[in-house]
Amino acid sequence: MQLTENDIKDFHKNRAKFDTLKQWRSRLDVVQLNEENWKDSSCSCSTFQKEYLRKHLIGIAALKGLYQFPDNAKTDLIGKRRKPGRPRKVKHALLIA
Repeated sequence: MQLTENDIKDFHKNRAKFDTLKQWRSRLDVVQLNEENWKDSSCSCSTFQKEYLRKHLIGIAALKGLYQFPDNAKTDLIGKRRKPGRPRKVKHALLIA
């Protein structure tokens, strides 16, 4: 979800309303970056709070030049594109004769 300039203007007009604050809080993730040791940083996203996964922290640290992605991560394919056309019918796994 992308924030537009109209969204920001609307927020500034209505920032005193609690419902608006609650709505914006659910749309934004706050990253507190410790530049001396980025691994000690924190994020307000639910993934970080529940599972301690650092996807936002790694992205911000990479933008700031604090983290370098390994070379094998840059060359690995994330996923394949599907072939054009309809998928084949699934064959039965077990055939009892």
